[in-house]
Amino acid sequence: MAAAAGTAALSGLPLARSAQAAGSDVIRIGLIGCGSRGPGAAINAMTADDGVRLVAMSDVLTDRVRSRREMLQRCNPGQVKVADDHCFSGLDGYQHVIAGVDVVLIACSEKYHPVYLRAANAAMAQSNAWDLEHKVLFSAIRSGNPVNCGDYMARSTLVAIMGQLACYSGKELTWEEICKSDFVCTPKVENVRLDMTPPVKPDEKGNYPVPMPGITEFKIWQEH
Repeated sequence: MAAAAGTAALSGLPLARSAQAAGSDVIRIGLIGCGSRGPGAAINAMTADDGVRLVAMSDVLTDRVRSRREMLQRCNPGQVKVADDHCFSGLDGYQHVIAGVDVVLIACSEKYHPVYLRAANAAMAQSNAWDLEHKVLFSAIRSGNPVNCGDYMARSTLVAIMGQLACYSGKELTWEEICKSDFVCTPKVENVRLDMTPPVKPDEKGNYPVPMPGITEFKIWQEH
């Protein structure tokens, strides 16, 4: 399921210092995930701050990276500075994006967000009323006054996961139960490759198993 909103995170070097070291007001951003939300998050960021420059992009599919770059260049020609060698694809493309930017916009499958956030080293904000929240983010970066939304983000994400588990199982799930659970939403194997055997396979008709409300069991959290 594609993420409904982009998550912004600082890369390893504190942006206030890296921007000053570069001697300019430019904030270099990279985009991970070039589906529907990703380009929108990039436009929100560029709209929020004239000093933002999109310099790197990645997606599993090469063609998607190229086509979204062309679309963004038409929308914001002065702020999209993504060279050919900064268009990355494949399951490890995100690593190259993180390595060369100040801020990372993550807008890919939600289960990979924790993996990419750990790699980017410090979640900063999650967009909702997107332009406004990007303004808050970049203002905080430039002023050196971080906006810590960690508790809010964790609780709101957990509420969404509760809703998902309740819908899939058809059973009531309480806040106390989910807090005691060791249910994990991230991939069981982080080193995902395109040539590996998928954990879920289709049946003889090509159909994949789907959760059935009232039938599917989530023993992981039911047993705790």
